[in-house]
Amino acid sequence: MKQNLILLIILSACFAGCKNETRLAEIKGEIKGLASDTIYLYGDDEYTGFIEPIVVTNNKFSYSRDIDTTIVQTRLFINDENQYPIYLERGKTIQIKGDTATLQRLEVKGTVTNEALTAFNKTLPPPAAIADTLTLRLVGEYIHQNQKSLINLYLLDKYFVQTSSPDLPKIKELIKIMDGALQDTPYAEQLIAWIEESEKTEVEKIVPSFTLPNAEGKKISRSEFRDQYLLITFWATWSDSCRAHNDQLKKIYKTYPPKTQKEKDKEKAKEKKDRTYKAPPELAILGISLDMDKTAWKETIKQDTLKWEQLNDLSGWGSTVVKQYAIDQIPYNILTDNRGRIIARGIKGKELEAKLDSLLKPKK
Repeated sequence: MKQNLILLIILSACFAGCKNETRLAEIKGEIKGLASDTIYLYGDDEYTGFIEPIVVTNNKFSYSRDIDTTIVQTRLFINDENQYPIYLERGKTIQIKGDTATLQRLEVKGTVTNEALTAFNKTLPPPAAIADTLTLRLVGEYIHQNQKSLINLYLLDKYFVQTSSPDLPKIKELIKIMDGALQDTPYAEQLIAWIEESEKTEVEKIVPSFTLPNAEGKKISRSEFRDQYLLITFWATWSDSCRAHNDQLKKIYKTYPPKTQKEKDKEKAKEKKDRTYKAPPELAILGISLDMDKTAWKETIKQDTLKWEQLNDLSGWGSTVVKQYAIDQIPYNILTDNRGRIIARGIKGKELEAKLDSLLKPKK
């Protein structure tokens, strides 16, 4: 009897120890408004290789995964427009609660890191399409005061990097004050490399040259568009926002169609005859796709009737041109003048239309 009691104590201690040393990280969530859907968990940094679908039933979902390191940075993609960082921790269960009406204000509990982000988000003003001055100040102050916090990388990316006109000096300043371990993460290293490339393609600088194959396999170079305003647009068929953006480009293409050879010859003859005459400027649009499926890419060009030149080396985000131009989001536009000098980066929508009107519409 005594021996059995001792054995029971030993087994209980073993089970307790095994439970404490579990490699399992769990998520249990409920987000009202999701109903029945599928959301996705993407790994960050050294875990960028994994993408896990999570089935949602009656607004509820659960997920578990064995992890090798203590904390794994992930992002929960709820739809194309909304993602939220989740920090998986070995041996811990993370609880997520929220509503689809306020996806940027999820309540995430279960680990210190997740709870720190939840608490900080409550101090910010209501989410806006563009972060206001107060939000940027609060984010900057948090990073200064919590230099070792893992959520710094997410805050830096969301509020300073993912904008149409990133403040590169400010981004570099915030990286430098972070703890060395954060600076050594793959994301931070990639961000520094991205900044270095971005500085080479800032407004007023000449765009880098490149040569890529078009849909027919013909090599097309940037230099072929000399003497024209050029709108370079980075996109992909699998992005709904890119497809919508292409609809706007179709209207622009119709407003400023390419000149025929006959029109160009006529303008040259007029310039020779009248030296005071200057031919009106011309716009060219150049699409650079991040698609890796050539068939889907070509079918979309045909289906969506995209008449401007389309290029693709089928390398996706790994394309040399994507890195050369420091592209980290799509759709993304770069507008150059007729000398190849960058006029604007990240310009789109009404701002793009107004800019083109000012450059291309005949002056009254």
